[in-house]
Amino acid sequence: MTTPSADFASVLARLARSTVIEDGNLADVLRTIAEAAARALAVERVNIWVLDRDRTRLDCIESYERGTNRHSRGDVILAADAPAYFAAIDQLRTVATFDALDDPRTRELGSYLRSHGIATLLDAPLYLGGTVRGVACHEHVGSPRRWTAEEEAFAGSVGDLVSLAIEADRRIRAERALREGEELFHAVGDRLHDAMLLVDVSDRHNPSVRYTNEAACHLSGYSPEELAGQPLALLADPGARAVADEQLRRALAGEVVLFDGVHRRKDGSVMPVEVYGRVIDCAGRPTLLLLGRDISRRVRAEQAQLDFQAKVLEAQRRESLGILSGSIAHEFSNMMMAVLGGTGLAMAELPESSAARARLLQVEEAARRAIDFCRLLRTYAGQTRFVMERLDVSSLVDEVLRLMRVGMPLTVTVERALSRSLPAIGADAGQLRLVVVTLVTNALEAIGEGRGVLSLRTRVGHFTRDDFDDAVSTGPIPEGEYICLEIEDSGGGMNEETRRRMTEPFFTTKVFGRGLGLAAVHGIVRAHRGVLAVASQLGRGTRVRVFLPVRPAPVTTIRLETSATARTGGPGRPTVLVVDDEPLVCEIATLALEGEGFTVLAARDGREARDLLASRPDIDAIVLDLSLPDIASGEMLDVIRAHRPGLPVILSSGHHEQIATRDLDASATPFLQKPWQVSQLAALVKQLLDRVT
Repeated sequence: MTTPSADFASVLARLARSTVIEDGNLADVLRTIAEAAARALAVERVNIWVLDRDRTRLDCIESYERGTNRHSRGDVILAADAPAYFAAIDQLRTVATFDALDDPRTRELGSYLRSHGIATLLDAPLYLGGTVRGVACHEHVGSPRRWTAEEEAFAGSVGDLVSLAIEADRRIRAERALREGEELFHAVGDRLHDAMLLVDVSDRHNPSVRYTNEAACHLSGYSPEELAGQPLALLADPGARAVADEQLRRALAGEVVLFDGVHRRKDGSVMPVEVYGRVIDCAGRPTLLLLGRDISRRVRAEQAQLDFQAKVLEAQRRESLGILSGSIAHEFSNMMMAVLGGTGLAMAELPESSAARARLLQVEEAARRAIDFCRLLRTYAGQTRFVMERLDVSSLVDEVLRLMRVGMPLTVTVERALSRSLPAIGADAGQLRLVVVTLVTNALEAIGEGRGVLSLRTRVGHFTRDDFDDAVSTGPIPEGEYICLEIEDSGGGMNEETRRRMTEPFFTTKVFGRGLGLAAVHGIVRAHRGVLAVASQLGRGTRVRVFLPVRPAPVTTIRLETSATARTGGPGRPTVLVVDDEPLVCEIATLALEGEGFTVLAARDGREARDLLASRPDIDAIVLDLSLPDIASGEMLDVIRAHRPGLPVILSSGHHEQIATRDLDASATPFLQKPWQVSQLAALVKQLLDRVT
């Protein structure tokens, strides 16, 4: 199959500028378009068909074969023989098939397709007077071919050019009729679907309306008598006058113009229009012929496409921020683990009265605050492990308000309407408390020191897409049963830019703050498969709604046990292999485990780990980092199981377990979240070795 390499935009531009389209010879025009389309799409045949008046048949008025460079006409397709195909061209912008003989829209054309060896079709309807009056067929010969979106768009534009050429031919015929008598010209104009105006340009500085057809009057809201003799500027929107004046200048210079403008109606409303214009000789006077078409639907469709693309880009941007935040948290956790481990080991060797021990305690506290910061980043990125339990949202909100009420300003009136008949849902209570605390705190800060009202409401119901208009999410939101937590304040509100960026990590409008509060809230709500919606206006307060789906969730708990009878390095001290690409992590793990009576081996990548497994049969357990530089985690597990089936393995990562092990067969393998404490590592190794003793 030949892949077309034409620049479709250039081809269309050349055809649109070609004077052959306006020279009155429709056959030459169609030949030019057919040849250009065949070359651009690399198809063997291009046919142009028109419907008869009764729409019972398609007659081929131009057929071009690229291989022989031959033009012909005369084929006929009856509507009675191909009803599905006739219905398709009447309803679709393009009819694009892969296997035309098998496609339900075109297989009725089997005898025609087989006679010409046609495998694949790309057809575009021709619109004349607002209705489908024919079709431009691009016929690929050989093996079936898939059309790209660009090729389909090009075919649709070819159909538009053919339609324009046929309409231009009709208009030229109308111009000739005008020379024979204005009454006949008016009769033709009043039968056009498009608005038509004849503008007297004898005075080029003050063009005035000479004639309008019925469609133009309908479009503008004026009667023919009201428009007759009026300046053309009456119908142009002032904001678009510069464009209209430039196109008028070009038309008066002899060019044929086709442009998008803005039309102003009698009632003052405006609408986008596509305008075709050229100067003709009408009854001996230079006259500007204007044809206008309402393109409101097309403009709305284009705007909808732009809005959709903007939403996709916003979703991609947020996803990138989430990935970046998770990666930062992972790497930072490794560093903080080394700090915590080092301080823990150092303090174990110092007496309680040591001044250095007090300094190390300060370092440890700072490291723990940094770890809390990492947890917030992981929450935004959706990488937080939740402990799910069944809970009542109204009771949880009540509990949080009781704890926060003491610190609330007396100038703030708290209104609550918490439903007492909410169904219990599966959720992480600690994370939802963080959501409520963050949102209430933000609302109080928005109210400030003056008087204000803080309202909290809960309810359950069936919510549809219309209820999620102000949702922060850019993806599809399913309709269904949700519990809605609504927190509204009477504060200063937000502008649209702040509202759009409020859930970005590190974005904040506060003098002091890390910009992670609402980012974490968004991450928690997303992780619960819920929806966060925010409505706000400057000076009118803010309303935040959290929608949580009503469905049961399993209760998940995490428990790390220590064994009182663990092996502590009796005869034949147990040997533990620590595999981690961070030297500090290996050093901390080695010191911690050796202090508990273990023999420790360290490997910084998969190659070193494989060598040690092959040469040291005395290895009793492995602590394996899941982010090695030279081997995938799943492959490393397979290597361990191949060398030593049943060897105890502890998996470790800065990401939470669900993320780190999602591609692994590790359901029964213990997992240790970084940053771990040395006591956690030692306890888990002892517990694991006890099980195999």
